[in-house]
Amino acid sequence: MRVSIRQALHPFIKAKAEELGIGDNAEIVNYLLLQLIEINKDAIADNVPETDNSFEDDLSGLLA
Repeated sequence: MRVSIRQALHPFIKAKAEELGIGDNAEIVNYLLLQLIEINKDAIADNVPETDNSFEDDLSGLLA
């Protein structure tokens, strides 16, 4: 699968890569997606209302 990251998000991806010590931007995107999946699992397990998508909305806005 091939995706494009918006130019405005490049500094965020680079900063996260530096923070985590990872040189592959694709791995940063994978890491962020896995974090989102984990947060969603926790939200479902804790019976948080499904309408509480603030983090998901923020991240989807960054990745869109």
